[in-house]
Amino acid sequence: MHIDDFAHLEIQADSTTQTRQLVLCVKDFFEGKDITRNNYTYGLNSKSSIKVSSLQMIDKGYLFEKAGKKSIWILQDSLFSVLSSTYGIDMQEVEENNFDGENKLFFIVVKLDLNREENRYVQKIEACYSTSPKLLQEAISNKESLDESELLDSIKRRIKESGYHEF
Repeated sequence: MHIDDFAHLEIQADSTTQTRQLVLCVKDFFEGKDITRNNYTYGLNSKSSIKVSSLQMIDKGYLFEKAGKKSIWILQDSLFSVLSSTYGIDMQEVEENNFDGENKLFFIVVKLDLNREENRYVQKIEACYSTSPKLLQEAISNKESLDESELLDSIKRRIKESGYHEF
């Protein structure tokens, strides 16, 4: 066997929070209850997913960059939106099938489109962006725009929303 070339490919999914309702749904299903008539709520923990995976993106990005290979990450559009808006990363849009260039860290953004004829969702590539592990690391480390009063106001608002009203 002969290997001509290789790249790193990773698919990053979102994680859930407040999964007690999902556990209850599975329990109800196995107990024979009609789960279609109940509403089982849960949340997505997108910021946590990005926070954890971004460290892997940097680490693996540097590793494959040093080897002269590409590190390719597939992200759902909503998760990519959280990544971009949270860190404001300097990225270039990649034209179709043009993975050349100095950047070795790629994000392929996928989305689900409803195929009404088949009544199912189909996954499609929406866009592709490239950056470097260094630019990603710098974007995550950049805290210059942090406003102390906005931070304190945000903390106080979240405490009040949680039901605790004494300061």
